[in-house]
Amino acid sequence: MTDQLPAAGGMVRGDGAGPARGGGMLVHSDGIEISPVADGYVVYHPGRDRVHHLNPTAALVLELCTGGNTATDIGAALRAVFGPGKPVDSQIGPCIDQLLSEGLIQHISNVSTHCTQKPSGKGLTRG
Repeated sequence: MTDQLPAAGGMVRGDGAGPARGGGMLVHSDGIEISPVADGYVVYHPGRDRVHHLNPTAALVLELCTGGNTATDIGAALRAVFGPGKPVDSQIGPCIDQLLSEGLIQHISNVSTHCTQKPSGKGLTRG
């Protein structure tokens, strides 16, 4: 199955609503396979046997999930790229929430390993 994730963007509001705001640092989930394509990323989640197509902005959100950024940090980075007040301001939370619900990212407290580059150059994997 292929899923199109929404565009992502700027500010994460501090209202405490939604999983994007509630867990600290974000990181790629274990075992996912990330492959760059012309219009974003294709991400395979073997544990769920699902393929996801991320547009360029959602791919950037995924890239920023390094274990060193919170949802708020990611929002600030995207505002720096796109500028404040752009439509992306309302999209970062839902994008992070969807990446979390699809199992592509998780809060760092749930992680035991780090992301590594595959020697074949086919993309990033966790494992």
